[in-house]
Amino acid sequence: RNALDDLMHAGVLIGVVNCCLAAMGYWRFGSERADFGNLGETFATSLEMLLGNLPNGWSGLPAMQLYILIFVAVVFFLVQNFLLAIIVEAYMTVRGEYVALETEQQFPVDVWNSFQAHIM
Repeated sequence: RNALDDLMHAGVLIGVVNCCLAAMGYWRFGSERADFGNLGETFATSLEMLLGNLPNGWSGLPAMQLYILIFVAVVFFLVQNFLLAIIVEAYMTVRGEYVALETEQQFPVDVWNSFQAHIM
């Protein structure tokens, strides 16, 4: 509830970033490699890279090494930190509301009040 709006914006951001990275990969490697041959294959390759599977023969091409470096830097360091910041901010908001809650008392008093409410 607290982070839903931020998570939707992050989803749009992640989609745009992945589209840009896929377009960059298709533009640069589409004529050279089958796994970047069309946009569908490029998105599939990007998904595999997101899950940790690097394309075969990536270490032989300096341009592919640079693309992998940019992909890892953007996806894992920036986007992952955006999501982590959203989750931590939502947690801190909920935690602040919990601390400010005045109905909480000490455990024995809470048990006694619950007992009184249900029995009496």
